Amino acid sequence: MGKKIDIEDFERIKHPETYDRAKKVFDRYQEIMLEYYRKKCKEVPGHRTRSDGVTSTDQGATDTGFHRVITEAIMEGLGWIKDGLVDLFVDVQHILERSDGLRPSYLYAMTQLNIQSVHE
Repeated sequence: MGKKIDIEDFERIKHPETYDRAKKVFDRYQEIMLEYYRKKCKEVPGHRTRSDGVTSTDQGATDTGFHRVITEAIMEGLGWIKDGLVDLFVDVQHILERSDGLRPSYLYAMTQLNIQSVHE
């Protein structure tokens, strides 16, 4: 059994034996996720893209909440970027901390797509 680490200290204190085991588990998890999303990812019913009548002048972005490599695998599996169905995908690595209540992923997408109003 490893050392007891409080959650508050988990990222601050690095214990080599704990870090190495956690990294192995995470790497395996990521490997499984990448394989799954590249080959078996399916669109959620109700998601709207240009294939559903959204016009080419409308800009579309999607946010998965995953890290970039997983998000890229999802986009690859769905083919949305390749097929031109969305203009931008956002992942947790794009996001900055905000205190104004606006979801950071929305702000990032708005900035990248040059959208000035949250109502657009």
